[in-house]
Amino acid sequence: VLWSKPLLMSRKLLVSIVEWRDKPKILRNFAAIMRRLFILIASVLLVSGIARAQQPKVEMDSIPADSLATLLSEIEQEMSKAEQKTPRKGFGPWLANYFRNGNKNNDKKAFNYRLILGPHYSSTEGFGIGICGTGIYSWDRSDKSLPLSNVITFGDFTTKGLVRVGIRGTNFLPGKRFKWEYVLDGCTFPTDYYGMGFDHGDQDVMKTEFRRNRFIFENFFLFRLKDNLYLGPHISYDWLGAAKVKLPTKADVDAVRGEENVGLPVESHMEQVTLEDGTAEERMVDYYDTFAGQKRKTGALSLGATLTYDSRDFTLNASKGMYFQLDQTVSPSCFSNMGLFATTEVTFDIYRKAWKGAIIAYDLHGQFVWGDQPYWNFMSELGNPKRMRGYYEARYRDRHLVETQIELRQRIWRRWGMVVWGGCGEVFDKKFSKDALLPTFGLGARWEFIKNVNIRLDYGFTKINGKLGGGVLFSMNESF
Repeated sequence: VLWSKPLLMSRKLLVSIVEWRDKPKILRNFAAIMRRLFILIASVLLVSGIARAQQPKVEMDSIPADSLATLLSEIEQEMSKAEQKTPRKGFGPWLANYFRNGNKNNDKKAFNYRLILGPHYSSTEGFGIGICGTGIYSWDRSDKSLPLSNVITFGDFTTKGLVRVGIRGTNFLPGKRFKWEYVLDGCTFPTDYYGMGFDHGDQDVMKTEFRRNRFIFENFFLFRLKDNLYLGPHISYDWLGAAKVKLPTKADVDAVRGEENVGLPVESHMEQVTLEDGTAEERMVDYYDTFAGQKRKTGALSLGATLTYDSRDFTLNASKGMYFQLDQTVSPSCFSNMGLFATTEVTFDIYRKAWKGAIIAYDLHGQFVWGDQPYWNFMSELGNPKRMRGYYEARYRDRHLVETQIELRQRIWRRWGMVVWGGCGEVFDKKFSKDALLPTFGLGARWEFIKNVNIRLDYGFTKINGKLGGGVLFSMNESF
């Protein structure tokens, strides 16, 4: 048969066409058409070959018809094998496999990165869609004692108008000689501000609405002194602006607190007011300036030093070890539009295994602001996704802050777990008072997304002005 050589040459091509079954739909349809066309042509040639085999004349470059049948049989077998090796893959099976194998060890990957997109809700930000990715890697894969480094990328979009993107990471460089940490975070969203001090923060009537635009950059480069002890420089820049500000009216505040208990400057605006009879007229309306006359757009460059002791086995979800960090920064007036002030921040965490699948984690955190009176956005703030969970973010703020919490983390079944926690915190100016101490407690669910990296859903209970409340938080990685 004269067409046997082209058939032999096209065998690999036809088998490769079958392997296109896991490609996009247009290529799969093309492969199916080509396969049927090939079978049709080969069948015609086979019949022609049988007819020619009955003739006495045999061409020099022909082969017996039964060899052609054998050839077709071999091609069909190879095509069948190819189909078995390359089953069709849709988005559903791929997604299921993505989550099913996310927590499996993969030592062959130099950089293990996983991305998740999911809904979330908090009392501060409303309902939203967050995207968060975690990458795990090592600067020296041959050194098994070197802690794993990580990078976290995140973005968020919510119904209350929040837009946020950022990246942060922790790097342990080869030989454990250096530790490098960084944060780059930018966001804009409508939020509330209640003024400075516990008394203002504890009153709903003091609420000031505005759009917060913020950009933060932090960079730490630490030198190892001994074992897990590091010391190094720290540089950061923090800029925040308040836009579309809506202050509380003086009449509303005085009706609840009394004019003598407010102690804030008053600013007046001519506005159109609707009277009881439905008519409108221009009147002067008084508002309390909860910013206390300070600028509403401020930025500061801070320089300082950081001392860290870190013996945790894994920074994103430690099961044992201790973490201590002391940050001391100074913000010179020449690098900001404020006076000279300094900030001292202390963090102490400890982790212990309690029983099978259970870990007890303890956290103590304090922040203290010294020197000239800093602006409202550089005060210590209580309430965030890490500590005092459930409280409106930065509802309470003052010069100094102390907060603590203890958490039990229990693995329940396979990749599922749960946590319960309790703690307290307080902001204050000069003197700590038990009357201003705020409680925090709650519970949450955990699902292991990557090996030792959890997705968390928490509900934190709060107590504001004597009333019990709470808030829901959805995020990746443990709170501390």
